[in-house]
Amino acid sequence: MLAGVAETLYWTARDLERAENFARLLEVGQAAALEGDSSNGAGGRLVWEPLVRIAGDYESFLLTHRRADERSVPWFLTFGRDNPDSIVACVTRARENARSVRDRLPTEVWEGINDAWLELVEEWPPERITRDGVY
Repeated sequence: MLAGVAETLYWTARDLERAENFARLLEVGQAAALEGDSSNGAGGRLVWEPLVRIAGDYESFLLTHRRADERSVPWFLTFGRDNPDSIVACVTRARENARSVRDRLPTEVWEGINDAWLELVEEWPPERITRDGVY
């Protein structure tokens, strides 16, 4: 039983870490896009396509998107329902894992994970990332 709890806690932490890494990756992409020259049309491909490749989801990205740009990549990496590695998917998995061992977690840990999930799902509607950007 203890091994099962340890495994659940491991995957909870792993999913939260993955979500954080994707958020940082998007911040770097946004900064690079703002600093770069995208007037030649290749800027989006040169900035945003590598992010999807780094995430390891390029093939699945191409199944649902025509090109990597400032709208499609943040959407795919944050809210993409067809992306099992999106930030929403990672936080949702972490929340479900934490919920299964909630009686073993400190209240602050559970509330932190649950609050992050609620904020992401309720306060960040998908159109907000298009309007406000990744920050």
